[in-house]
Amino acid sequence: MSSSLKRLLDDIRGTWRSMPAGQALRWYAAVLRHAPAIVRSRKFYAADAAMRGVLRFHVLDKDLTVDVDAINTTAGNGYAFLREMFVRQIYFREFRQLRFDTCLDLGCNTGVVASCLHSLGGPEGRVYGVDPFTYPDSGFRARAAKTPGIILEQRVLCGESIRHDAEQLRALCEPYGFDPALAATVEEVIDAHHLDHINFLKMDIEGAEFRIFRDSTHWLERVDNLAMEVHGDAGDPTEIVDRLQAAGFKVKWLGDSGYATSPRDAGYIYASRIDSLR
Repeated sequence: MSSSLKRLLDDIRGTWRSMPAGQALRWYAAVLRHAPAIVRSRKFYAADAAMRGVLRFHVLDKDLTVDVDAINTTAGNGYAFLREMFVRQIYFREFRQLRFDTCLDLGCNTGVVASCLHSLGGPEGRVYGVDPFTYPDSGFRARAAKTPGIILEQRVLCGESIRHDAEQLRALCEPYGFDPALAATVEEVIDAHHLDHINFLKMDIEGAEFRIFRDSTHWLERVDNLAMEVHGDAGDPTEIVDRLQAAGFKVKWLGDSGYATSPRDAGYIYASRIDSLR
């Protein structure tokens, strides 16, 4: 069985486990309506686009609600990401236990993951999100930014060597129209918020992870657990696996489809310094 077909079948089974029955049945009905497009593309996007309103998901023994219409105020298919996050559990699936008292979301986008982490952390939870874009048209981000316990800020993450090299920094920022004054290392972000201890760090920064992990990673000493999406077209994920292991983390990885693969072909990396991996 191909990995794409296996993933489709796993999503169908996982949907029943991760949400109320009525909501799951609504999605299954959309799958049937859009079956020809799904078979052709081997993706559920057409069915995902039919999901609207406030939706409920079950993750890590908690029930969370998410307003997919607010996510869809920006371009994209909000439910497709929610399916990845809650059905596939792309950031949590390799952990057997997690705490979310203090979280750092690097590449927070419109704040969907940050909001989830905050809900998992409870009323006293704190989440700090960083992204180079502010998404001014996003109703979801506007709501998340007003939530007590969530801080979202605009920063351009980079490695220490680029951070202190004006020419390299300008070359990094100019193609995207970023202001070099917004540049920061992960350590600078952590220090700015006085984060002595981070329970969970999520990273999805579109390939910039390789520049960061090639420089100083002393900030990892303050992190218990880490989940990241890696972009193999920007570097060799083996480099990141090796750096995490050298820093005292136990590490697991999966391919883009969520199945076992070699470190070089990793799409997701999970790491723990407190023995939280399965």
